[in-house]
Amino acid sequence: MKLIGVDIGKEGDPSAMGTLDVQVIDKETEADLTRRGWDTIEKRGMTMYDLIHIENLPIKLNYPNVVERIKKHMHIPAIANDESYLIIEINGPGEPILDYCLLEGLSPTGIFVTNGNSITARESNGYNVGKRLIVTTFQTLVQTGRFRYSKEIPKQQLALFLHQMENFVMKQHDRTGNEYWENLRPEDHDDMVMATASPLWYAERILMAGYLQRPQRRSIQRSYNPLLRKQT
Repeated sequence: MKLIGVDIGKEGDPSAMGTLDVQVIDKETEADLTRRGWDTIEKRGMTMYDLIHIENLPIKLNYPNVVERIKKHMHIPAIANDESYLIIEINGPGEPILDYCLLEGLSPTGIFVTNGNSITARESNGYNVGKRLIVTTFQTLVQTGRFRYSKEIPKQQLALFLHQMENFVMKQHDRTGNEYWENLRPEDHDDMVMATASPLWYAERILMAGYLQRPQRRSIQRSYNPLLRKQT
């Protein structure tokens, strides 16, 4: 299974597109489970996510050309011949991109990122999701070793992605004391991080739950999703 995430930057800001390969490991030895710190009774499978592609889209690329770039990427044999899901962050200019992709038959799902901690379904195709929920899901996958990145990604793109990860931090509002996630410095960007984190949230909280109702995918039925138990 493949997840394609797209984050569209505002005018003058970079946009990014990433691709994740999803694998479900059905059998884990007790020793390996103990090493990972998981309960051997609860943990009967593990969903792993490998980032196999990440790139910046050219700044000031118009909407039709952005969609054409996405469409071309999704027709790569490794993606076209697999079960794939397109996730687009629709804040700002992302919503028109979602509409274009719908017209092109790409079946996208929109994620509107909010400042809250809730999840609500949108009237159109997608969800309103608190940024904290998206980022903590990503953080959990990184910390538990369930997110990895391929060394086949071009060095420059990978270095930029890792730089964004390192400089995407939790801050606290001076007046309210509320915690929020933001770039460490104003000149930093988070487009690659969000193009990766949004599809990971969708897979963990929406897609995997949906697969539990699909008997034809028994290997995924046997997977265990710790985030569904731990997060509210």
